[in-house]
Amino acid sequence: MKNVVFLTCIKNPNHDDKYGGWEWMEYSKRTWEFWCKKHNCELVVYDTPTENDLARFRVTWQRWFDVFDRVETVVPDYDKIFMIDASSMVRWDAPNIFDLVDNRFTAWRDMDNLRWTYESVEGYKPFFNDMSFDLKKYINCGAAIINKNHKNFLQEVKTFFIENQDALVNAESHVIKKGTDQTPFNYLLQYHNIDVSLELPFTWNARHLTRKELHSYNWQLEQLGHSTDKTPHYIKYCNIWRFTGMSKDQRTQWAEHSWNFIKEKYTDDDIEFLLNKVQHKGTEFKNATSRKFKQDILKYFKEEGVGKSILEFGCCHGDTSRIFSEVFKTVYATDWRHANLNLAKQKCKECTNVKFSIFACGEDSLTFDKDIDVVFIDARHSYNEIKEDMISVLEYFNNPTIIMDDFGNPNNGMKDAIQEVIQSQNLEIIEYIGEDKGFKTKSGWSMIDREGVILKKKLA
Repeated sequence: MKNVVFLTCIKNPNHDDKYGGWEWMEYSKRTWEFWCKKHNCELVVYDTPTENDLARFRVTWQRWFDVFDRVETVVPDYDKIFMIDASSMVRWDAPNIFDLVDNRFTAWRDMDNLRWTYESVEGYKPFFNDMSFDLKKYINCGAAIINKNHKNFLQEVKTFFIENQDALVNAESHVIKKGTDQTPFNYLLQYHNIDVSLELPFTWNARHLTRKELHSYNWQLEQLGHSTDKTPHYIKYCNIWRFTGMSKDQRTQWAEHSWNFIKEKYTDDDIEFLLNKVQHKGTEFKNATSRKFKQDILKYFKEEGVGKSILEFGCCHGDTSRIFSEVFKTVYATDWRHANLNLAKQKCKECTNVKFSIFACGEDSLTFDKDIDVVFIDARHSYNEIKEDMISVLEYFNNPTIIMDDFGNPNNGMKDAIQEVIQSQNLEIIEYIGEDKGFKTKSGWSMIDREGVILKKKLA
């Protein structure tokens, strides 16, 4: 039998502004897809509600009503179900949580905002005939592990909701205004004497990251010169973290920031691991080459680059330099900005074969070894500048292979410049690389041809 992660990912179109878009859900899914594959679990993404009126049937209620039907459609023979919101991200090396629990209802005590909790409990008390409620057992409903033993209980939850729907909707929106399902669900747990396990530590459901100062890092060690690690505490010490207790429109910002810290961890493929370490044109950094460009470089020069050197004009933040370091013996990376070189050095700090230097194309004289094998030109981006840089390289070096970015760039006559030099200098395109025509960049423009080309002098 398989265990299941049931990830709530429903997007309410009426709340686009409130949540600042929904990109944060995609980052969540990426982490859970990797974790589930690693632990042989099934990921069921709950992205379509049964009831479309999300004002009367909140997603937080519907998930309890739909979970078993949705899971059984995908995984008829299942064991346990981990229900968790898409406000979460799971650490790449988190152990298998299903190995840590028994058949009880597993959840986490919620003590993050005691005033809110107390006022919510007092507000919903009339729905339960003023029954005595144990605050020490109050749980967070954003994450819970259930199994078939809890089917009947969740049916009781649904029955309670249907019988009290009008009053609950009014309480949620106008009277109590302290949550939706969480406090009534807690009352029902205690009313039906559900055996709840609260034994797993908060590191499996870390919330209110700012309140707990988990967003910070060990800056004291940095000041003492013992470490340059800026990894936030929640990533370093928690297995699962959730973006709650903050303005909801900040979730994408937090999720993206977290992902950029750790994205390279979520792959078992060496090439993908490497590509995840750097930024790419399209979604991440407008001045970088695309992911496909880098993939093609790795593929073409896996054998062609063995024992050879490459000179890079315009290394910028070092994203492509890092890729070159994998397939060339020596990489000479240059840029005209000291700030760019500092960032590039940081990105390539593990690479012993990358040598950095300041060089301004069009201003500084070429003094490099004339026998450098490959030259990558990506420094200046106007028609005249590109032609000047290409001709300077061809006249100075001894028949190098040339890599050109921006062949498919429609701006500033870049493609025309490259094509004119190809024709006038008797060059040939030996490989097209990178994204194809129509690819939309982060800057908003679309390519009119392949992103880049690899060039060589035609044989006489």
